[in-house]
Amino acid sequence: MIRQIITDRLERVTFSGKYDEKTIAPFLKEADARFAILNSLPVVPYAYPYLETIFNKCIYSSLTVQKINMNSEDALNLLRILQDSYHRPAAEKALANLRIVYGLVDSIVPSAEPFILTPDFIKRLHMHITFDVRAEGNIPGSFRTKSADIKYFSPPEKDIAKLIKEFCDWFNRDEIKSVHPLIRACLAHYHLNLIHPFGDGNGRTARSVEAAILKKAGYRYLYRSIGIYYKENRSDYYRSFRKSEKAGGFDLTPFIIFYLTGVCRSFITVTDILLAGLRISAVKDFFKWLKSENKISERQYKLLYALFEADRTVSEEELFKNPIFSKLYESNSEDERTKDIKSLLEIGIIFRNEEGFELNRNLPQSPV
Repeated sequence: MIRQIITDRLERVTFSGKYDEKTIAPFLKEADARFAILNSLPVVPYAYPYLETIFNKCIYSSLTVQKINMNSEDALNLLRILQDSYHRPAAEKALANLRIVYGLVDSIVPSAEPFILTPDFIKRLHMHITFDVRAEGNIPGSFRTKSADIKYFSPPEKDIAKLIKEFCDWFNRDEIKSVHPLIRACLAHYHLNLIHPFGDGNGRTARSVEAAILKKAGYRYLYRSIGIYYKENRSDYYRSFRKSEKAGGFDLTPFIIFYLTGVCRSFITVTDILLAGLRISAVKDFFKWLKSENKISERQYKLLYALFEADRTVSEEELFKNPIFSKLYESNSEDERTKDIKSLLEIGIIFRNEEGFELNRNLPQSPV
């Protein structure tokens, strides 16, 4: 599990898959359990917009872990409309590049065969990530030839091509390929950051390689969401890396714990989105069932949909004046409106509070 390389400058670089298995076991067990739940859920169309928001936020987050100056709302809006134009500020170019990289990762077909990592694949990702984004000392798709100026640790100065080849050889050994896929993805992330092979974009490249390994292993949605965790916990991200780096590569437990905590949180986030989509589907199906059983009228059915889309409390005055609701009663009296609301209240599909009426999104536990 451990391999040490001595560079021409007599620097010692350690590739390690060593960690405290007893400490890591409960984190890994939770991750497996949460993924099993997530993987069992169907994806209904109502969840698509929420998933797209998470995916775009992940791309923005992966870009800005290193504090690149871009507002979150501006980035998300840009991702919705971005075209393949590079006549943009550097941060916008970097965002567009990263979206392309995630598109490449999307194309990876999951299989039981472990991901084989090569220097060419790493360089190709880096080329896309930093294309047309000028940074001193960086050539897209080429390893650095100068030392890296890093505040918290000292990456190897030279022999980068040799180190990356040695790392890929180690990473593709049967001993490492047999490691749990989540752990293996984490090992790639850690070691690529440790080597810091490029003049710029090292973190994005490491996280993109991690994403490719996760996609190949079949972890749907994880590679498109965990970047949010890294950004939201930036200090812990660097702290856990430094703890493992200071151990000389002989104990990656701190970084793996940080990573698996993010894996579980990401699974929870996406599971909640899928469950919310299923709940929306179930509520709308319930509306249709009420109408098909003649328990509500066509007008009441439309009123329920309007309340559902409003997603808030609607005052009695608004029911009379807001065109969204009042148009349902243009040719009917106030008595008809009152009758409709009373019937829906009795069914329990809406309820009254101090401010007005609101849809009851909790489906009845017994037949209506």
